Amino acid sequence: MNDPDGITIAIGILLGMFYFRQTGESPGGIITPGLVAMRFSNPQALCLSLGAALLLGVALRLFFRRFSVYGRQRVAFAMLCALAVRLALPGEWGGEGFPWLGWVVPGLVAADVERQGIAATFSGLASVSVAASWGASLVLAIASGWR
Repeated sequence: MNDPDGITIAIGILLGMFYFRQTGESPGGIITPGLVAMRFSNPQALCLSLGAALLLGVALRLFFRRFSVYGRQRVAFAMLCALAVRLALPGEWGGEGFPWLGWVVPGLVAADVERQGIAATFSGLASVSVAASWGASLVLAIASGWR
């Protein structure tokens, strides 16, 4: 097991699917819990990304009340808005070699915030991300013991 990031993302996807099946609510997107779990060591970038997602989600809710956008187009619009915000800001808040935290995570989380609300999205994201981090640590510890 040479790819701890891949393991974390895979566990995040699996736990996110289980969470959605049990609750009917999305934990901020398919890949988001794994990406967030990978960056617990960088709380500043993580808080900036989740703060941007929160602001984008509220802005999208106001925008979608005025203009009719439905289905996948809502997610696509959320991703475009997150990318536009990311490109407009100086610096690289996602961190070196990890730009997804700067626009993919805010876009996916914002789309879910707009659709299902702040509390449902952030509570699901937090619980699944923590579980993914712990699960990946457990898998990696077991795998290193087999060597």
